[in-house]
Amino acid sequence: MKTSIEGTPVIIYNDGQDAMTDVWIYDKIESWGSGPLVDVKIFRNFAPEQNTGVSAGDGLILLGREEEHRRKKGSPQDYLEGDRPELPPGIMLEEDFYLDSENHF
Repeated sequence: MKTSIEGTPVIIYNDGQDAMTDVWIYDKIESWGSGPLVDVKIFRNFAPEQNTGVSAGDGLILLGREEEHRRKKGSPQDYLEGDRPELPPGIMLEEDFYLDSENHF
């Protein structure tokens, strides 16, 4: 099964004045039992960052909810194309972040 960036969790947050981005890379999601292999690439102000911890607490909650959600789905296809997990208060975005299809590049 081929996956795309659409199935990759990206977590954006601040570390002081720095903009942080964690790009979680899921591999072998077709290995449905125990779940995908996971790697993370971290960026600080859009530059690769290698001297920091992995994510923040909210990011770990999001990833845990994502994995719980994956286990409830019947197949990799349902997981990738279905709804997203509900997140607890305080983690949800306050405004629409996603680009519509006309502005997507």
